[in-house]
Amino acid sequence: RPEQHIKVSELAKLRDLIKKTIEQGYFDDTNKTPVTAELLGRAIESGLQSSMTGFDQYGPFHNNGHMLLAFINFQNTKELDRGVMGDVRVACRDPVFWKWHRHVDDLFRMYQEKLGPNHFNDCPPVQISSDGIILCFKDKIPGIKGLKDPQQDIEATKWGEQTFGGHNFHKEHDRQSTNELETKMKQRKHAWIEDDQSTQIIEYLFPRECFNEWIEIDKFKQELPPKCGTVVARDCDRSSVVRQPPQKTIDELDDTAIAANTEDQESDEEQYCDCGWPFHLLLPRGSRNGMKFKLFVFISDWEKDKVHHVTRCGSLSFCGAERPKDKYPDVRPMGYPFDRPFKDCSFEK
Repeated sequence: RPEQHIKVSELAKLRDLIKKTIEQGYFDDTNKTPVTAELLGRAIESGLQSSMTGFDQYGPFHNNGHMLLAFINFQNTKELDRGVMGDVRVACRDPVFWKWHRHVDDLFRMYQEKLGPNHFNDCPPVQISSDGIILCFKDKIPGIKGLKDPQQDIEATKWGEQTFGGHNFHKEHDRQSTNELETKMKQRKHAWIEDDQSTQIIEYLFPRECFNEWIEIDKFKQELPPKCGTVVARDCDRSSVVRQPPQKTIDELDDTAIAANTEDQESDEEQYCDCGWPFHLLLPRGSRNGMKFKLFVFISDWEKDKVHHVTRCGSLSFCGAERPKDKYPDVRPMGYPFDRPFKDCSFEK
């Protein structure tokens, strides 16, 4: 780029400096500032700006990686057209986007692994029945498995429609839970890719034991009455991860498209409203032959987790704070409870 020359060797130096900082537990500034998730995230993302000597050596590792990959086809020419990796709105269209972000995530995981496991001593006394979690879709209500007679399946589907559809419950999502304490809860749902192995000879090789392999689907507040079973319906459109309001059609996506050869003059508020995970990527794609996943439902005490957050758009989980001076809209760390390694390498503990 005419205004900035980025070399692979310089990017490698930034990577090695970040690794060194994580290993030693402090930054190479004059005060040897301890590493925190916020400072490390800023160092990896776009560099650190500080009056203290030493911070300026932490350059924009993540951002420069994007630009280096965006111009990779024109490294020996004078062409200035960049690839989609150079635009945050369309970067994920390039397969290398996912490779690059996995590399960046691996750096942050090095820090997380040094923190030790979470302790869940403050979890509320709530029980969730695994057979009570039902996924429902607008065009199809689940019938009863094992029915050989098609007519029986039709009748079972009608029963499901009458029981869980219409005015009774939303069709999109249903979940049953019980509790012994009247309180407000925050529920966090995560999914991970299940393997097809039927044995656990070498337990640590299983993806579910890797805390960073889980994907957040949603988190929300729900008040549960004491000592009773409760059926909770959650509309997928309200997911805390996807952009709000969700964009499902080409026309809806075009509404926020930026015209070619024009400068983006959006305000901070408008940019936040455009932020969020794409709705069609909320559930993992899987494969043609099917792919097994596990759904993890985690309940924490809202009285300990509550935080003021009012927004009409954007994504609470994906976009974080709505304004530069705002705090991340969650008392817990981003990614909780999968922000640290599992106790004894087991997600069940």
